[in-house]
Amino acid sequence: AKRSRVLDPAYELVTLRSPLPVELHKQVHGCMCDVYEGDFATNGFGEDFLARMAAEGSVFALASFEGRVVSCAMVTWDGSVGLLGGVCTRREHQRRGLSRALVTRVVEEASGGPRWLVLGTGSKGAASIYASLGFRGLSGALEGGARGYNPDDLGEWMMVRDNAEPEAVDIGSPEGSKTVPFDVDAYVIEPGAVAIETLGRRHMGAVVLLLNIVAGTGKLRGFGINEGLEAEQRLAKAFSDGDAVTVAVHRDTRRIYGIAVRNTSSGLELYTIGPPSVGAALAAGAPCVSAAAVVGPSLESECREFWERGYLVFPGLLADVAASARASMDEMMKAGGAKPTSDWNAVNSGGAEFVLQVDEQGSVIPGRVFKVQAAALASPALLEVLGSVAVRKQVERLYSVLGQEVPDHIDVFGTKFFPMWPGGTSVSWHQDCHYFGTASPQIISCGVYLEDTDRENGCLRVVPGSHTRGVFPHSPGSGQWAQGEWVETDESVAVDVALPAGSVVLFNAMLLHAAHRNSHATRTRFSMFGHFVPASLNFSWRETDFSQGVYPDRHSIY
Repeated sequence: AKRSRVLDPAYELVTLRSPLPVELHKQVHGCMCDVYEGDFATNGFGEDFLARMAAEGSVFALASFEGRVVSCAMVTWDGSVGLLGGVCTRREHQRRGLSRALVTRVVEEASGGPRWLVLGTGSKGAASIYASLGFRGLSGALEGGARGYNPDDLGEWMMVRDNAEPEAVDIGSPEGSKTVPFDVDAYVIEPGAVAIETLGRRHMGAVVLLLNIVAGTGKLRGFGINEGLEAEQRLAKAFSDGDAVTVAVHRDTRRIYGIAVRNTSSGLELYTIGPPSVGAALAAGAPCVSAAAVVGPSLESECREFWERGYLVFPGLLADVAASARASMDEMMKAGGAKPTSDWNAVNSGGAEFVLQVDEQGSVIPGRVFKVQAAALASPALLEVLGSVAVRKQVERLYSVLGQEVPDHIDVFGTKFFPMWPGGTSVSWHQDCHYFGTASPQIISCGVYLEDTDRENGCLRVVPGSHTRGVFPHSPGSGQWAQGEWVETDESVAVDVALPAGSVVLFNAMLLHAAHRNSHATRTRFSMFGHFVPASLNFSWRETDFSQGVYPDRHSIY
């Protein structure tokens, strides 16, 4: 026979919004510690619930017997997603309908708030209660080895309730007890802006849901979350440990589309769903708008390609001006080559600097120019090319699909010319952002190749997707690479970008890239470079201020 759900009138039930009265903190926390036992008080969960009792944003339902809290439940939410947790009853008061009554109260209290409620349970009895209130299996199972923090757990089962369609089920039936796929399309919506925020307790429900929406392992392994079932406890500990974690939050709905973790052992780890722009924005720590929100269907695939690979190629875009631009570079070299320098970082002299090449021992080769820094200050041809209608059109279009707020005015700065003589080099593996002192994803680097370029004469090389992995450590080079600071990387994943004369490459300033050495006996590889940046974005690196109106090699494009 089923037990009666009529509560003993000796129990006093209350529903309270946090912050709770201080005198209740110890009672509620003590109830949880007594039920969950073990290291609950110190494993992150105990501290987390104490913090939630003292802060706004949660609803607690409590049952007291003779003035002592003997059962509790909590719902906390921020926007579209909430978390149900802290459901427990002291052993001597179990099996009397208290948990069901309290859970029903907090779920009803939250019914007009979040679209989804998520929870984790290791108890079949508790799962039955949740299922009767419209929760369905999301991931995990109630079988196998214990996964939870309660010694009585049967496993770990994540459950979710869609408040738009809360359908009660009986988990005793095969249909009721199975894990059902989550509707990702209903969760990831367009349009909308995404903000990058430091992980806070208000994010807990949405991050737990994020990490369980899609099945699989290896989600944030270095952080201690191999699969989503481990998310709740690890995140609770992250709050007390002060881990460096950020999340990508949809500004309107507060849904979370991605999480980034930075630590010394595993570097940057990302886990995202939705548009690829989310990952790039998390890596840079900058706000963005979902790319699909601002492009039409014809541009969606190209937008996705840019955010997934970090670069776009426009073969022959400037083929009609490549020869004349090359001639202008010849004239610049003849006019200015008599004033060379061996300082590879001569970026703040107020004029163009002709930097000399070094040999394999790192010794300067007299008379052989490696690059012209601030080249636009020596030849107007640089700005004529970089600011041409063809390039400007692509830059404007790219800014509209970058996943960033579209800037009203754009500058170009850090102009360079690389002649790449036979046997010469230009750059080893690096990220442009390292030399700018900012990881802003709003900087678009631009390469214009004035001659046919291939592996033999030193074509561009890139590591697709590396722009989403944060800023890599750069170290001073030696020998032929003494003129710069570079990154060690796995070259087996690199891609060669061979192009005809007049081609343009636009890429994220956080993309790892390099160039092959020019091994051809007679061919050169003339190329121009510059970096597009919103006029409102100012930054500096070491002692160089790249701000508009301060840095001489920063020029308005529109």
